[in-house]
Amino acid sequence: MPSLQRVVADYEDGIMTIDVSGYTGSVKVNISEPNGTIVCQTEEIVSGTGTITISVNNHDRGEKLLKIRECKVNCVKLQ
Repeated sequence: MPSLQRVVADYEDGIMTIDVSGYTGSVKVNISEPNGTIVCQTEEIVSGTGTITISVNNHDRGEKLLKIRECKVNCVKLQ
């Protein structure tokens, strides 16, 4: 499976925006505290390029860790 070719993350006004390109499949995004506690997460399907947004307004200020992971998407044909 091809890997993400480009990832750009930006934070402004309580919104984390992640632009991905060069990939088709599922992308998981976790934002966590330094101790590993996940405060926000989402999973989006990207086809070539895509933008993922996560609101972090409802969480305490301070250092956060951003983890972006590509995931294999399995297709099943139902008959």
